[in-house]
Amino acid sequence: MIILVLLLVPVDGWCVTTTSRRIVTLWPETSTLTLPTTTRQHFHLLAGKSFTNEESKAKASTHKGESLREKSWEAMYQRLVKFRNDHGHTNVPMSFNDRDDQPHLGKWVSTQRYRKKRNDPPYSKIRAEKLDSIGFKWILNERDGLGETWESTYQRLLKYQKEYGHTIVPVSFNDGDEKPHLGRWVATQRSLKKRQDPPYSKIRADKLDSIGFVWTLTAEDRSQLFTKIRETKFEETWESMYQRLVKYQNEHGHTNVPVSFNDRDDQPHLGKWVATQRSRKKRNDPPYSKIRAEKLDSIGFKWILRKQDGLDETWESTYQRLLKYQKEYGHTNVPVSFNDGENEKPHLGKWVATQRYRKKRNDPPYSKIRAEKLDSIGFKWILNERDGLGETWESTYQRLLKYQTEYGHTNVPVSFNYGDEKPHLGRWVARQRSRKKRKDQPYSKIRAEKLDSIGFKWIIMEQDSFEKTWESTYQRLLKYQKEYGHTNVPISFNDRDEKPHLGKWVAMQRYRKNRNDPPYSKIRAEKLDSIGFNWILNE
Repeated sequence: MIILVLLLVPVDGWCVTTTSRRIVTLWPETSTLTLPTTTRQHFHLLAGKSFTNEESKAKASTHKGESLREKSWEAMYQRLVKFRNDHGHTNVPMSFNDRDDQPHLGKWVSTQRYRKKRNDPPYSKIRAEKLDSIGFKWILNERDGLGETWESTYQRLLKYQKEYGHTIVPVSFNDGDEKPHLGRWVATQRSLKKRQDPPYSKIRADKLDSIGFVWTLTAEDRSQLFTKIRETKFEETWESMYQRLVKYQNEHGHTNVPVSFNDRDDQPHLGKWVATQRSRKKRNDPPYSKIRAEKLDSIGFKWILRKQDGLDETWESTYQRLLKYQKEYGHTNVPVSFNDGENEKPHLGKWVATQRYRKKRNDPPYSKIRAEKLDSIGFKWILNERDGLGETWESTYQRLLKYQTEYGHTNVPVSFNYGDEKPHLGRWVARQRSRKKRKDQPYSKIRAEKLDSIGFKWIIMEQDSFEKTWESTYQRLLKYQKEYGHTNVPISFNDRDEKPHLGKWVAMQRYRKNRNDPPYSKIRAEKLDSIGFNWILNE
């Protein structure tokens, strides 16, 4: 049995008949329905839904989220309004953002167009009206002059204007490998504006007008432009060359750059540029720039050079060769016979001797600049044999260096010489030791230092040296090895009538090394080891 309990509940003009579990009847008394909170619960029951406290909280949270989104949208809208006030339109490039710490404006604008076009969910009518009110364009095309490529190229044009003072970019000009090519892009804007098919974007035209863009170039404009461009480029080049000249002056103490000199292989030639300045100033047709002349005068530039100034090209280039010699040998006392290369002119050794001769004679007076340059590198104007700087001593010293390179030491046997060279190298080496030891006439300090620098031994002891007999016989063994391919010399073998007998000498080395009484010379053993000498022979 079902018991119905009917309850008539008046609800602001509605009459609801209910049971304890469900609404049974519902009828309106008026056409307006406003339900208080408790009544709304009954209304939701009518729709078959349950209404709980949790749902109330969820709906409140949703409402709060929608409020935050509206505030965020409004903030972006205000930034768009500011952009329009600054730029005259609302077509924000996709890459543009006005604040690094805020959502990206360009992407936000693009998103509004996308959502409006998709319309799923339907785009807010209120938002659309707000954007319409500031002239927002929902559909863009490249002709609007608002594409990202156009905007970025416009920014490059602004940079060009800042650097060169105008926007008349030559067709051939581009800033690096940037795309599109700036000079051609500028020419294209003029062509599109002139053709007007389709009509040129008003926004683009306004932007270009705002920076003084010239739409039509007359022949005179072009001529003046190219002249200005050439002059600007020429001035920049001249200034960079001037700075290189200042650097040269700081390093060398003068501005008299030899014609052959250049400090940078990838730049205009400095020596030729300096010579050109003198030539143009002298010719004065067209008149030489007063500003340039004053700049050069301010650093002591010499407009007229004399050969005795010591600043001519040949002298300077030979001086550079002398510097190279000094770096290699540690002094500037070049032997008269020495030249750095067969074809080098002038001959370096003779040139050095000539400087001493002219300075000594002083008729005409020797150039002060030349003298100061040579003094600055420790050049010796007067030489004597005791200085250890004579030609003969120096050339023999060079032969000793050659011997050291070949044999690993400077202990030249008295009997050794390179062919018929004079003086005899072995005797010359022995003579250096003798003179240094004698001291009745002080041995040249320079000579001693040069020999010390290569590890020259002034005192030779029998136990650890290569006395003349051993060394000369060792050289004969090397010759034998070269001829026969080994060092196992038969005991009966001798190269002609040489002494000591080579076969017996080789056998003696093995015997002394094996007996080791007295201990066999370590230096000798190492020398023989280095050529693959067999200390023990098998049958």
